[in-house]
Amino acid sequence: MEKKPKTIFIDCTATFNAGHNTGIQRVVRQIIHNSTTLSRTSGIPCIPIVFAFGQVWSIDTLPISNPDDLSQISDRFAKRFKLQMISAFKSIESLLPEGKLKYIFKKIAGKILGAARSLWLTTILFISFLSLMFKTSHRVTISNEDMIIAVDAFWTFDIVKYLEKYKKRGVFIVMLIYDLIPVTHPDFIDDLDNNMSFTSNLKRMLLLSDGFIAISKSVKDEVIDYINDNTIFTDKRITADYFYLGADIKDTKSTNGQMEKLRIWPKELWTDDVYLMVGTIEPRKGHTFVLDAFEKMWSQGSNDKLFIVGRIGWKCTELMERIKKSPFIGDKLFMFHDINDSELIYCYEHATALIFASYVEGFGLPLVEAMGKGLPVISSDIQVFKEIGKDYPVYFSHNSIDTLIEALSKVTEKSSDKRGWITWDESVNTLLNKALDMYARSAKGLDNSV
Repeated sequence: MEKKPKTIFIDCTATFNAGHNTGIQRVVRQIIHNSTTLSRTSGIPCIPIVFAFGQVWSIDTLPISNPDDLSQISDRFAKRFKLQMISAFKSIESLLPEGKLKYIFKKIAGKILGAARSLWLTTILFISFLSLMFKTSHRVTISNEDMIIAVDAFWTFDIVKYLEKYKKRGVFIVMLIYDLIPVTHPDFIDDLDNNMSFTSNLKRMLLLSDGFIAISKSVKDEVIDYINDNTIFTDKRITADYFYLGADIKDTKSTNGQMEKLRIWPKELWTDDVYLMVGTIEPRKGHTFVLDAFEKMWSQGSNDKLFIVGRIGWKCTELMERIKKSPFIGDKLFMFHDINDSELIYCYEHATALIFASYVEGFGLPLVEAMGKGLPVISSDIQVFKEIGKDYPVYFSHNSIDTLIEALSKVTEKSSDKRGWITWDESVNTLLNKALDMYARSAKGLDNSV
């Protein structure tokens, strides 16, 4: 009889605390949403958990993402506070003479910034902890007969520290890896702290995990190369696999239980050709490259519209100012930062095509979401998009904006029927089965490592 864990615990600590609904958080929410299906199909209880203050807490649901919720307000405040402190420290530093005094001041300033960041994270954890108390949640115990699937951002909120403790107790741990962007493309990351935190915690996670599952074959291969290049293991190996994310989006409900209403779109928005971009506003998504191409077309008389959907991210101040001051804003250029799932579905169903211009990705949810809706796709020619999209998108190169302009002309000629893609139920079920297979093979002493 195949060996199975007694209980599967699914970590969602970072998403619970962050409150956002983009990227990793969207995946985590889908996995948690489908945890009841996981329990039914596997016959094993699948329990979403949050690590907080030395304990493990089960939760029924994740907080509803809202642009004005406490966590996002705190996130924005923390970033502003950090920038103000850095500015103040630099002003003081500029007044100091070169030498030992300036060196000591810089060391002290760094310590103060680190302490302030730790205090802020502790405050957010405490607020989250209090919110757990007011939910139908309870403390749980994890034994060496259980399995933890770490599906969330492992490099935040001391998650690795908790997992190391349970690994010592013999708990089977499988980690989900979304990408290695902080390692392979550090210039795209928000700040040095995040980069260093990801890199150091990645090594710790790989060492304590019994296996990892990536969200694409491209990411799996990247991780294997990283392990080999950095000699992560000396006395053990790690099991590796990959799966694909789901494409279906369900209309969401607001806090009062009613379906989210569609906003009143700007007049004449959905006339002519409307090209959609979906994703956080950050350098690796290619917004500047796309805007350059459209401004060239607009200068030549094009009426095509560019519709940007995404939360404001990092390293995008110049781009945001450029968009706000654009003579085309509100006419041919539109941007929204608070689209709900119902509105996102509407955009996929009414746009002319999706433009997915990323320089690097681990998977690319908008790609398969557009494919599932039969929306034509114009995408950059990176490896993972070719793996996922195959011949569905019209590809362009980042070498020149003219290749994107040419792709725009080609996409209207291409017929894009709905491309069959897996649902989130199927995706999460695959993730579970691959994790269970790792557990069963380990119990039998079989080697399936890389």
